[in-house]
Amino acid sequence: MNNNYSHLLSPSRIGTLELPNRILMGSMHLGYEGVPGAAERMAEFYAARARGGASLMITGGCAINEEAIGGANFSCIYKPEDIETLQFITNRVHQEGGRIGLQLFHAGRYATKEWLFGLQPVAPSAVRSVLHPTTPREMSQDDIARTIADFANAARRAIDAGFDCVEVMGSEGYLINQFLSPFTNRRNDEWGGSLENRIRFGVEVMKAIRAKCGADFPVIYRMSGIDLMPASSDWQATFDFAKAIEAAGADALNIGIGWHESRIPTISLLVPRAYYSFVPQRIKEHVSIPCICSNRINDPDVAESVIASGKADFVSMARPLLTDPEFAKKVSSSRTAFINTCIACNQACLDNAFRNESTTCILNPEAGREKEMILKVATYRKRVAVIGAGPAGMEASKRLAQRGHHVTLFEKSDAIGGQLLFAVRVPGKEEFYGTLRYYKNYLRELAVSVQLNSEPVSGDLLKFDAVVIATGARPNLPAIPGSDGKNCLDYDAFFRNPSEMIKSVAILGAGGIGCDIAHVLTRHDASYPPTSFFDDPDNVKNYESYLQSIPRHHSVTIMRRGKRIGEKLGPTTRWALLQLLENRGVQMLTQIQYKSITAEGVHLLTRSGKSVFVAAERVILATGQLPNNSLYEQLNHRVAQCYLIGAARAASETNCMSAVWEAADVAGQI
Repeated sequence: MNNNYSHLLSPSRIGTLELPNRILMGSMHLGYEGVPGAAERMAEFYAARARGGASLMITGGCAINEEAIGGANFSCIYKPEDIETLQFITNRVHQEGGRIGLQLFHAGRYATKEWLFGLQPVAPSAVRSVLHPTTPREMSQDDIARTIADFANAARRAIDAGFDCVEVMGSEGYLINQFLSPFTNRRNDEWGGSLENRIRFGVEVMKAIRAKCGADFPVIYRMSGIDLMPASSDWQATFDFAKAIEAAGADALNIGIGWHESRIPTISLLVPRAYYSFVPQRIKEHVSIPCICSNRINDPDVAESVIASGKADFVSMARPLLTDPEFAKKVSSSRTAFINTCIACNQACLDNAFRNESTTCILNPEAGREKEMILKVATYRKRVAVIGAGPAGMEASKRLAQRGHHVTLFEKSDAIGGQLLFAVRVPGKEEFYGTLRYYKNYLRELAVSVQLNSEPVSGDLLKFDAVVIATGARPNLPAIPGSDGKNCLDYDAFFRNPSEMIKSVAILGAGGIGCDIAHVLTRHDASYPPTSFFDDPDNVKNYESYLQSIPRHHSVTIMRRGKRIGEKLGPTTRWALLQLLENRGVQMLTQIQYKSITAEGVHLLTRSGKSVFVAAERVILATGQLPNNSLYEQLNHRVAQCYLIGAARAASETNCMSAVWEAADVAGQI
């Protein structure tokens, strides 16, 4: 065992379930549960994480009845035939020596008629969520009794399907959480009103499961530790609920944070690591069963600290094990430097889930494709040159070397990383330092010859059997009068020296790069409140006022010709970033036309034709990118295998995910 992580790697138990370490993989909807071939695909997904050493994995939510379904392609366990599908998964996990639990799920008012095949969603009261157009139907007494029984029957089916435990989803604003919260429970019968009544539904669910499954079957209860909703549960209600759930027979509490409609970020890279660990710490003082901590724990040192400090008994990491299935194994074998760190971008996992698409990872092309992306040693080992050490070039070099090829990686600058070296300057995106560390260590271990400060010409590359061109993109400079003035610089120049900024700044272009620049200019160490801010949970209504109170150092205006700022940012992160920028005083202009740039600022035309002047001492051009593909044009047809990948192929369509994935696919072809 790695003694640096003696607490994290120590064995423990949840009820009767013996666990070899404190690392759990939390529940994550995969988005392909209901499609043809889902069982085999899910089985390989979880088998990879079992091999990787996670002590226990919890599936994505599994609907306990037909009104419980929470999305397209959802997993279900309310029919006898569901058992066979799920049993295929548990058998595969057990073959790898792993343990897996099923999450019992009911969406409540977070469901839609579309997902429920025309049925009206149900909830404790007819209170519509801002996330969905459908107002739910208030549950009758019969509905409540039937739903409690459905939870218990689903737990029994989980046993029959071979699961090692179940987790009851009572957090994140789903049905059980809706009963507990006065925000969504407006009833005046025995299921609403007083705290005792609002607790009753969740407690009766736990009692019914225990009665149906017996005393020895492990049951985890995922409860909301803090709703982050105005006029919702206070701390005393949370503590009382935790104690009541323990008394009803739960073996552990997995502490959830926030509701999906909360206006305070909980899972994005804007949230500091382990920020919400104070929540299970508070709850742990009121119960004797294990408490599980989740949200923004992606690093073994952070996870060890959470356990060692007594804040929680286990850590739950869903996205980090999506990014690196071998997270736990690498911790125990002293290979933490080789962990592919989750950067909390949400781009391919949670964003995909909310778009009803398959969950995967921008940094792990194998996630969700474990069966298709089996790494095969090359039949013939070739000399391969990779030009450009950005995300695409680094991933291509790593995979080519893993397949046995002799790889030389050329990089014209003095460090590998490409635009990741810019990204790490953005608040929250410092997580990319972990990505750089991961690639540096693998390239070194795999004996990839890294040639820095080297920019080969086409003739230098003719000796190689294959060449991969990953030379990235360059700024697209707009044809605006004055854009070549001394007060103008492109985003490349800004990121190379962002400290040399003056008071007033205009940013032309409001895509991802423009928003990142605005974020850099408005950064402040106090951009997330101290945990004492939540001593009164209702203080959530003052969150934006808190952001507005932080001192400002720059006057920033961001503008674009299109309709939406940050148009291509993902749904789980765009709102949070724009909320932050707006409350930090960033002015946002859309649907404008650029007339000219002068030493004093930018002259614009609004959609209605009105002239507007934006005063700015500095103008930053973030108006898109163009591919760096000239080397490919010179070399193509002169080398037997020549590939153009990433932004060098299609700058306007490429992001980190497409670059990494394309690199992995090309590396498999050589």
